[in-house]
Amino acid sequence: MRTDASSFIADLRYEDLPRAVVEQARLCLLDLAGVAAAGTATDMSKIMRNHAVENFGSSTRTARLLFDGRRASPVGAAMAGAATIDSFDGHDGHDLTKGHTGAAVLRPYWRSPTPCQPCQGRNS
Repeated sequence: MRTDASSFIADLRYEDLPRAVVEQARLCLLDLAGVAAAGTATDMSKIMRNHAVENFGSSTRTARLLFDGRRASPVGAAMAGAATIDSFDGHDGHDLTKGHTGAAVLRPYWRSPTPCQPCQGRNS
């Protein structure tokens, strides 16, 4: 087995993850979703979501904005989602995180056109 981080990540399989790691990841994503929901009430989120819809439209591929329902290009939806999460600033609160990785993680995790569809097993 290779020892560098990128190889570890590339070689990692869901089946290799300890149950406690999977459960903690679920809790972190649930917490991040709560931060995103709360962030939608901020002025910054409203501004960025409106900006994404008005300036990042797409005639081909679109993505739904988090907790909004409107659509923009995938880039515009990702930008608005990250700004929404960051506007509440309640994510990644541990000193050792050294950044706000959660703001970039939630939208790809909710990659389905209808992100509230229930997931089961390794997809949840």
